[in-house]
Amino acid sequence: MQKQNETPASTEISFLNCIDLSNPDTQHSVSLLKQACLDCGFFYVTNHGISQEFMEEVFSQSRKFFELPLSEKMKVLRNEKHRGYTPVLDELLDPDNQIHGDYKEGYYIGVEVPEDDPEAHKPFYGPNVWPEDGILPGWRQTMEKFHQQALEVARAVARIIALALDLEADFFDKPEMLAHPIAVMRLLHYAGQISDPSKGLYGAGAHSDYGLITLLATDDVYGLQICKDKDAQPQVWEFVAPLKGFPPIKCGTYLSQRYKDTHANLNACLDCGIFYVINHGISEELMEEVFEQNKKFFGLPLSEKMKVLRNEKHRGYTPLYDEILDPDNQVHGDLKEGFYIGVEVPEDDPKAEKPFYGPNVWPSDDILPGWRHTMEKYYLEALEVARAIVRIIALALELEADFFDKPEILGQPLAFLRLLKYPGQISDPSNGLYGAGAHTDYGLITLLATDDVYGLQICKDKYAQPQVWEFIAPLKGAFIVNLGDMLERWSNCLFKSTLHRVLGNGQERYSIAYFVEPSYDCLVECLPTCKSAKNPPKFPPVIYGDYLGQRYKDTHIDLNVYNKLQS
Repeated sequence: MQKQNETPASTEISFLNCIDLSNPDTQHSVSLLKQACLDCGFFYVTNHGISQEFMEEVFSQSRKFFELPLSEKMKVLRNEKHRGYTPVLDELLDPDNQIHGDYKEGYYIGVEVPEDDPEAHKPFYGPNVWPEDGILPGWRQTMEKFHQQALEVARAVARIIALALDLEADFFDKPEMLAHPIAVMRLLHYAGQISDPSKGLYGAGAHSDYGLITLLATDDVYGLQICKDKDAQPQVWEFVAPLKGFPPIKCGTYLSQRYKDTHANLNACLDCGIFYVINHGISEELMEEVFEQNKKFFGLPLSEKMKVLRNEKHRGYTPLYDEILDPDNQVHGDLKEGFYIGVEVPEDDPKAEKPFYGPNVWPSDDILPGWRHTMEKYYLEALEVARAIVRIIALALELEADFFDKPEILGQPLAFLRLLKYPGQISDPSNGLYGAGAHTDYGLITLLATDDVYGLQICKDKYAQPQVWEFIAPLKGAFIVNLGDMLERWSNCLFKSTLHRVLGNGQERYSIAYFVEPSYDCLVECLPTCKSAKNPPKFPPVIYGDYLGQRYKDTHIDLNVYNKLQS
């Protein structure tokens, strides 16, 4: 009984704006929110003021309730005021397309109104019902606290919405609106049955919410889908990625935020070695210009791109299949094109005699006017973002914030900007076909900016068998930051480099990677704060240039192959 106006289930991930509630630039938040509301009516909210620890406590208490025997849960069954437990199949949100109710359990909690209050005579007003404190101690206190804090977040979001509608910021704060709202909190548990839209089986049927806005906090399991244009025929459904497990790190106000961000950074690094960075200081306009110039280069004829072919200093264009990152599992090289840009070192500089140092190669300004200027500007700004992030990492490793600012590390780094294009072929891991094979990056950290096409996957535990791969959702305006091999060595495996790969899904995908590497002569060895008698260094010291040179030699086609083809 698949809907006539609905496309089959999609694996596409929706690309949502991110609203930072701590951002003092209110107008920027208004602009992002307005764009999100016009586009799809969904957006992420970060830095909302509810602590990560408390969010985890709410989720823990939620699980405890749903794990109770059904007989215990039925003691607090939903009443006529819509307070309490809702069993599986209690709700039917899309009766035209569902054969029975939603495959979910729930629990309603509303504004607490005593029975003797005149308001309690109205529908939806009244006292809440609660599990016994002897069974779930502290449960009520946790939920009441979250209800109050979430209401303050909602008011903050609603004020931005008011400004986006050209109203006074406090328009929705009126008593009849959000000063005395019907604000209902609902805990939800989806038991794990597989949905089948073609047979009318859903975790929750298609619907729109009834009120002003809904704040949704989720675990890290995919399931939520949105239809951006609900009036379109056929409807197109896209997954919305959960952000749990990849906390956004705010770099915009480093000094005031650094201790808060250190904690978030530490958790992200220990969990999976990857996190988002927002408020990084690079303007949206420059980011868009870099992507536009990126597309212009890769749109050139191959003959034109081959004029700036990668040289022995690793500057310039890398064609399809130039790199093979996982030779044990790939039948040929990566299905991607690239362009390397490094530190600009004149040919007459003594440093230019070293590998990886030298002048960049550039497309002709006549062909791509302004291209070099854009890339050089972005290169410098991205380096400053990297330094800010690395200072937070230093604090997380119990070092001085400026530890990595030394000349031999990030004072004079080997930092590579690499433009990337994946042409759109569908990857097939079972046949060894990848956009980019599984690998870890070689240096300290990598800043990755992407378009809205999903493809990046990570393996949180690279030593587990079998390996489990998860998609990382693109987050507009943010960098995806992953840890490199040198940070794993410095931290003695406290922070592990991130195993990742790229799968093509039939769409062209563009990304911009900024590889933050220490200097060529940097000696990388275990940090004093990361070793002890019981935890000795796991790696011998290594000169970074030697390590990098070997990795590039192992993964890139020998340039002589191109010379023979062109001769």
